Amino acid sequence: MRLYALYLTGALVATAIPLSAGAQPVQATRQTAAGPEQTTPTLDACRALYGNITVKDGQIQQSNYTDYLVPRIDITPETHVYLVENDHLPGGVGEPGVPPTAPAICNAIYAATGKRIRALPVDPQMLKA
Repeated sequence: MRLYALYLTGALVATAIPLSAGAQPVQATRQTAAGPEQTTPTLDACRALYGNITVKDGQIQQSNYTDYLVPRIDITPETHVYLVENDHLPGGVGEPGVPPTAPAICNAIYAATGKRIRALPVDPQMLKA
């Protein structure tokens, strides 16, 4: 059994990932929280909050970074990585930060507003209603 956990509060993302025997702790930490442009939770947070791609008359409306928001340092949460040592067979550490990110964001929104999010990206208009 693998442990993947993510806790989101304000501008902080804390990720706990398994560190199997023989894995490199420094590399695992860097791969999970390398920086705003590479951090897997940051990229997933961007997709969950801003990653809307629209199609009109068969054409994608977002043509470049001017009209598609990507994570920048000013919208990037601080990321902490906690390595949980175990005796499991070695496995990858790049993806564990991604799956729990969007659900953690949606749970934080629910805790703050009482509204459940059922579709991504999060629609700010739905939160106002």
